[in-house]
Amino acid sequence: MQPPKCLHRNLHDISISWEEIKEFGSYEDSSKVYQLQINNEVKQWTTIYCGKNTLFKVDSLAPCRSYSFRIRIKSQESDWVYFKAATVDPGPYTSVIHMTRAIKLGNTSNIRKIAQISSVFLLKCS
Repeated sequence: MQPPKCLHRNLHDISISWEEIKEFGSYEDSSKVYQLQINNEVKQWTTIYCGKNTLFKVDSLAPCRSYSFRIRIKSQESDWVYFKAATVDPGPYTSVIHMTRAIKLGNTSNIRKIAQISSVFLLKCS
C-alpha cells in the first residue's frame, strides 16, 4: 500500500486520499475496509475512519500543526502505513505571535526554530 496523499488542507481540515488496493484473483475486494488512525495529543493512536471509501476529510484540527497518521486494510489485518500531514498557517502574523511569546518566556531554542522556519521581520521601536 502506497502512503496516502493530502489532496487539500486549510486551517482546520485535511483531506486525505489513498489508492484502492486491488488483489488479482480475489473476490473479496467489495468487503475491503480501511482503518485510518491519528496520533492524538497524548500520543495514542485513535481510529478516525473505518470504511470502504478511499477519501476522508479530517476536521476539527488545530491550525499550523503537523499530524501523524497511519492506515491499513482492517479487513485483512495488513501492516500499517505511516504518514504525516499538516494544517496550514493562518497568516503572516502567526510567526510573529509565536516569536513574541518565545521572547517573553525566554525560550531561546524556540526563538531559533521560528527564525529558521519563517521569515520574521523585527521592527525597532523608536
